[in-house]
Amino acid sequence: MADSAGLGPGDDAVTALPATVAIAGTGTAGDLLPLLAIGRRLVALGHAVTFITHAPYRERAQSAGLRFVALDTEEEYAALLADSAELVGGNHDLDLVEGTTGWYHSPERKLREYQAVADCVSDRDAVVIGRYLSAAPAMAAAEACGARGAWSLVSPHALQEGVATQALHGARKLDALNTDRKLFGLPPVEDWLDWTERVAVKVGLWPDWFAPDVNEWPRLFRTGFPCDASESGALPEEVWEFLSAGEPPVLITGGTGRMLVSNFFESAVNGVLRVGARAIVVNRHLRRPLHWPEGQVLVQPQLPFPALMRHLSAIAHHGGIGTCARALECGVPQVVLAEGVDRPDNAARLRRLGVAIDVPGPSWTASTIADALRVLAETPSVRSASEEAVLRLRGVDAADQAARLVAAHPW
Repeated sequence: MADSAGLGPGDDAVTALPATVAIAGTGTAGDLLPLLAIGRRLVALGHAVTFITHAPYRERAQSAGLRFVALDTEEEYAALLADSAELVGGNHDLDLVEGTTGWYHSPERKLREYQAVADCVSDRDAVVIGRYLSAAPAMAAAEACGARGAWSLVSPHALQEGVATQALHGARKLDALNTDRKLFGLPPVEDWLDWTERVAVKVGLWPDWFAPDVNEWPRLFRTGFPCDASESGALPEEVWEFLSAGEPPVLITGGTGRMLVSNFFESAVNGVLRVGARAIVVNRHLRRPLHWPEGQVLVQPQLPFPALMRHLSAIAHHGGIGTCARALECGVPQVVLAEGVDRPDNAARLRRLGVAIDVPGPSWTASTIADALRVLAETPSVRSASEEAVLRLRGVDAADQAARLVAAHPW
């Protein structure tokens, strides 16, 4: 683990763990399950952890032994996901972002996050982990309470996101930050990006070989891809029956959010059918179209990917980092249909690793996706590169590494 004093599973540094950790973040499963995995490991090591996030994560957090504080209701989170569908490709349009997800930028919501963190931590031996940039209220609370801060970055793109945001909207972000700081009773700061860099170190939740171009980024520690235990489980009988009825299918998924272009699933399914393959479509928000043929297309709201992926011929997905990580761990060749936020950057990194075909969007067609699936099947190097990734990730407990790093807080 570069830049992290080489902490590993057997290090004595774990005896110096802080008593209290607050973890704050918003987003979808790809953003939050890595944080839950780290929190779960910290609890297993004997430490008090509070997870501050969306209401639907309450059961997962509490079953892992974490104290839980909801930032919203289940209905508010569902509305956020529905509204965020408008943000594909528009994440640098602040008017669009704030207009679409307005309540999450409201003083009420920010004060709730700030106070929830402040209630958990009180001294230098506490640590606050917050999703990079968006958990600014949590980091302000860490600053106010004298606790140590650690930004969590689920993908390398976040580093450039901060730089780009400063260049495009630095003055506006600074005004908003200082408005919030006044609400929290804190003095103003002079530079938005400088504050984000100064208030906390960065914990990159990817292996160094996934993004070698950022390995020298200042105050950046890297741990690998954390996978939470709640992502595991047994496959339903319906899925086993589908798997046993033919050749290994292609998995199609757009993650747990709704930030997808409108033709994503239709184009992907038709592309799979065009090459004579079967498809398992996983999305909790999708209503199955009647024209998708029974026996050829199975739709499920959610599935345990670690159990499913060993039975696939390929995966066609949106480029979310959680899906990328699970596919790398299982050695599944990938077709990536990336549009918006960090997804194109993730797709480019997978392509450079030789494990994926990147199909530019957003105007995907069944033909372009079918062509990509054919290339994937006819290129032996993709399979060998995918198998190499499995070997590189095998035996790496990224959640444990991240937990021990946070606990030892060597910064």
